[in-house]
Amino acid sequence: MTLCILLALVTTFKSPNVYINCLPLHYLEDQLFKLCSPFGEGRSMKSFTRHVGKKESKYGFVLFEIVKAAKKNASSLFVDSETIIQHFYSSNSPAAAELDYNSDDGFDLESEASDFRSIPFDLIDPDGSEPDPTSPSSSFSIPAFLRRLFLQPPSEFGEVQSESEDRTSGVEDKPLTGLAARRKWKKERKRDKWNVKHKLKRKLMQDELGTTLKEISRKKAACPHTISTNKSFSSKALPINSGGWSGLQQKLEKINPAVQELLDKHDMQITDWDRRQSYAVVDNKGRIITALAGTPDDPNWIPLMQELAENIRNARDRMSFSTKQKENKR
Repeated sequence: MTLCILLALVTTFKSPNVYINCLPLHYLEDQLFKLCSPFGEGRSMKSFTRHVGKKESKYGFVLFEIVKAAKKNASSLFVDSETIIQHFYSSNSPAAAELDYNSDDGFDLESEASDFRSIPFDLIDPDGSEPDPTSPSSSFSIPAFLRRLFLQPPSEFGEVQSESEDRTSGVEDKPLTGLAARRKWKKERKRDKWNVKHKLKRKLMQDELGTTLKEISRKKAACPHTISTNKSFSSKALPINSGGWSGLQQKLEKINPAVQELLDKHDMQITDWDRRQSYAVVDNKGRIITALAGTPDDPNWIPLMQELAENIRNARDRMSFSTKQKENKR
């Protein structure tokens, strides 16, 4: 396959609109990328030559040299096959000299290049006219027996460019190897250790405070502040929808603990209340957190409350709430 690609390179042409007889440079770069990508990330000829045989690496290196030279020589529209053979397959070529040095594998670039001269090429210009074979701007088409490899050349430059980008993104998804894989493993191990340590620290703090809220949430919602009591306690003056506490929603426990278990855990006690006397509930610093107002001394208060409770029970069966209305923070 690499030999066929190399033979096709003798028709290098930099126009994005001519494909069958003259291949564009970006298409040749795409072929080079497909040649190298299975053996390393990106267009790395070093990784390619390290994983394949010497014969394949020679073809790949010459392909790399042709693409690099075509990029530098922006003034030339055509690359003559004879020029490619003489320049890249000679003993003076850096690619051939480096890869053929002290080579006893029976493979020689110069000898095979001389065989390429006998291959019958069709002289066809991109505009369809018969070019002058002696002209430096002549181009050679792909040999007839190799055309089946390029029956579906790229249709448009933008399409080929997008396909090349897709392949590049695909290469990044391949598993890492060597030093890169070890660095990734060490980074993940360090992150996992930090997560375990951080979760344990948070769990101990939650057990100590008796809440699963995060620290930033507690600072935002549970900041102590004084509530002014210099106001009327008449129910007619109260807002319709106003709560004294707007807390954060916490997840329900899977198991409901017993009352005595909670009392022992938080060092609390139960105080009997007759619902008539007034009491103030304070925290461990003496701050009043709530008040039990009790009931008035009016003898009509208890019958009135009993009637109100009965009306609420009767209305409860006729009321329905959505899930959002039930799961609120008030």
